[in-house]
Amino acid sequence: MAALALSFSGCVSIATHEERMRRCRSVGIHADELEGRVGELESQLATKTAESQELEKSLAELRNTQDELQEKLKTDISQGDVAVGSSEGNLTITLGDKVLFRSGEWELQPRGQKVLVQVSDVLKKVDDRLFKVEGNTDNIPISGALKSRFPSNWDLSSARAAAVVRFLEKNGVDPRRLVLTAFGDKRPVGDNKTVEGRKLNRRVEISLEPIPAEKAK
Repeated sequence: MAALALSFSGCVSIATHEERMRRCRSVGIHADELEGRVGELESQLATKTAESQELEKSLAELRNTQDELQEKLKTDISQGDVAVGSSEGNLTITLGDKVLFRSGEWELQPRGQKVLVQVSDVLKKVDDRLFKVEGNTDNIPISGALKSRFPSNWDLSSARAAAVVRFLEKNGVDPRRLVLTAFGDKRPVGDNKTVEGRKLNRRVEISLEPIPAEKAK
């Protein structure tokens, strides 16, 4: 009888066995879930790494573009008529109206054409950016004979930006990536109460901006 009792004491009940099996299955399912989650995180990390590398490549190319523009336009930059600068991953070329146009006019003068040829030569090599051409003026109202053609500064800034866009396209810049905007006197960078401030406000800016994902497809 003692031997029989000993034999039964070493056995596991059916209920206990089933509970252990249930726990094993639960642990197995949980392990599968964790493995799937680890795989998902690894995939996300790989994507982030690729995006980071692509961003670094894009910024390096933008720095090279900036260096090339500054070299080509160094004379005009040194004279204070042109500026090339970058901010938050965008590059902007600022062209004073003295470079591009005669006072009160909207047709490009020879000096402006020469500058824009140099700009075009650089932009043609950039394939991952939009080129936003933005016209701006000071706040002096349009007057005299010019008023019949341009009722406001907004109209004049638009015509000047359009002249730049047409010239860039004529010189080989992809028209699908040219964007024309005009703000008249609504985006001043200088004080319109001073001669120097008004000079700063009369400008055309060409901004190199990332192509939106929906347009890049």
